[in-house]
Amino acid sequence: LLFGGATRIPRVQEELAKSLGGIDLGKSLNTDEAAAMGAVYQAAALSKGYRVKKFLIKDANQYPINVQFEKHADSSADSSEQKLVDRTLFNRNNLYPNRKVMTFNRHIEDFTFDVHYGNLTYLSNTDKRALGQTELLHVSVSGADKAYEKHKDTSESKGIKAHFQLDDN
Repeated sequence: LLFGGATRIPRVQEELAKSLGGIDLGKSLNTDEAAAMGAVYQAAALSKGYRVKKFLIKDANQYPINVQFEKHADSSADSSEQKLVDRTLFNRNNLYPNRKVMTFNRHIEDFTFDVHYGNLTYLSNTDKRALGQTELLHVSVSGADKAYEKHKDTSESKGIKAHFQLDDN
């Protein structure tokens, strides 16, 4: 769905369609009128002279967000085999702003993890192509071994905590 006066120019529409891989552009809504009507409704809601029904909107993320990392091997287990763990951090349609804390248990050395979109099988191929890249973030945690050595005599290790925040950015 396009918004703004310049989007009515045929050349702009052609370039947008070409850059989006031939996806049909949404033209079923008069976006200028919709914006004006929304502004009028908001002004009436803020005014003391009019009574309008409450119109609440809650923001939610459209796609599930997962964290993928290698599970720390036990000292008794064969250390050559690493198990890849993929955990859902924020489910689809999770309201935001929202925060989560994830604890990486038994990690006392430097490690990495990836944040990516989760299961997207419900999307059409066109939607997947429009979404583009599914990897969101690659994080390298360094200095964990030094911090563990520094504090191992005074406290017990409860793992490394990573704080995640889902907001409108």
